[in-house]
Amino acid sequence: MKTLQELENLGDNELSQILASMNGWEFCIRARTKHGKPLPWTMEHCRHPSYTCGRWRPMGRMVKYAQDLNACHEVEMRLANDCDYISYLRTITKGEAIDMIFAPARLRTIALILTLQATD
Repeated sequence: MKTLQELENLGDNELSQILASMNGWEFCIRARTKHGKPLPWTMEHCRHPSYTCGRWRPMGRMVKYAQDLNACHEVEMRLANDCDYISYLRTITKGEAIDMIFAPARLRTIALILTLQATD
């Protein structure tokens, strides 16, 4: 479990990877696009031509949650109870309601990670 301070020190890619893994994305080093480019973050079981890694098959690029408000909103809508999320978001934005409304994706990603960590 990461603390607020640890999460604030991470870059956008690291935050996105943490939230993605909490939302069912898995890392598979062997996954490739149809053109052979690495595509390590996937969501379905993989079937490689010469072997089976037994993990996941490429489905698309991992969502960059820390840069995408729409992706954050999708996660927000799946929260069973958003009270913890609002509490974390209020703490991160220093408690101002207007700052919570206009909070950027990065701050929402941090609040979502803290919320999902607390529910696990």
